[in-house]
Amino acid sequence: MKKFKYILVLALLLVPVSSISAANDVTLDAATNIELTSPAMTLVLASGSTFSTMTVTASTVAITLSAGGSITLSSVDAYTLTNDKSADISCPGSGQNSSVAYSTAGTITFTPTTVKCYGSSGSTSGGTVTSNPPSQAEAHRHLLPPQLTKALAQEK
Repeated sequence: MKKFKYILVLALLLVPVSSISAANDVTLDAATNIELTSPAMTLVLASGSTFSTMTVTASTVAITLSAGGSITLSSVDAYTLTNDKSADISCPGSGQNSSVAYSTAGTITFTPTTVKCYGSSGSTSGGTVTSNPPSQAEAHRHLLPPQLTKALAQEK
């Protein structure tokens, strides 16, 4: 009976240790591409992101974070990273990545769209879009004759 008590105590002491080690057990040491097929796009999970689990379907990415976990997900095509937690979407401008940094425990699900987020402002169903859209001249530079394009470049 005494031997049983020692084994029971030892087993109870090991239970909390194993549950602590499972929290945020994935830490990326390099940026990792995530391929979605519907719509077709590549997202990037940043190096240093720490999370418990990730589930990828044809059109969504669900990432579960424990306390202390954090991720940064970006789109090199500046697609809108709609999500179910209303996390802010950073969208610096034309030719730059859109991204979402998130660090709240729980699961966040991204359902990106192929709508470019630059040039947008205000609230979307996936969070607030912070945007620095290109100037009208920059956005329509491809429509300008070469002489005007050169003149605009000299003004900068």
